Amino acid sequence: FFDWPARLNEIVIADDPELLVLMFGGNDAQGIITPDGAAQPFGEAWVREYSTRVGGVMDLLVANRDRWVVWVGQPIMDSDSFDAKMQELNAIFEAEAAKRERVVFVSTRDLFADENGEYSRFLTAADGAVVDARLADGVHLSTAGGRWLSQLLFERIREIYDLSGDPAPLSLGARG
Repeated sequence: FFDWPARLNEIVIADDPELLVLMFGGNDAQGIITPDGAAQPFGEAWVREYSTRVGGVMDLLVANRDRWVVWVGQPIMDSDSFDAKMQELNAIFEAEAAKRERVVFVSTRDLFADENGEYSRFLTAADGAVVDARLADGVHLSTAGGRWLSQLLFERIREIYDLSGDPAPLSLGARG
């Protein structure tokens, strides 16, 4: 597995960002090892350990009290069983974010649901145009869906963070 907490710690140390936008969970509905042994997805031990891990990442990132974290929830999924798992993860993300002053959970479910609250790959934009918002796998966002998500995120970020100043140059990981 990829050690996201370690990688995020490296980013925080190297770049000291004022705001981070994160989206996790798509591959997380699987067994994990807890201090007491293996735990199956969404069992009591699993939820406790997963919640602890999510909260630990959030705490790591907001240890600098001036930093904000925007935690993006998983969108509605085509498969009902996979969607149920993603919504359980979203509930954990939202609950852990609510415990932290500078962590904001952003739900994407309504953005990617049709007028009946159901999954649809093709959605109607505000101007009436039909947009292919998802890939054929029923999981990933299309380019257009990514743009919709970006718009939602900028709206939420503007509610908590002043974007009017001159931004610092972006670090793309290159050092030199």
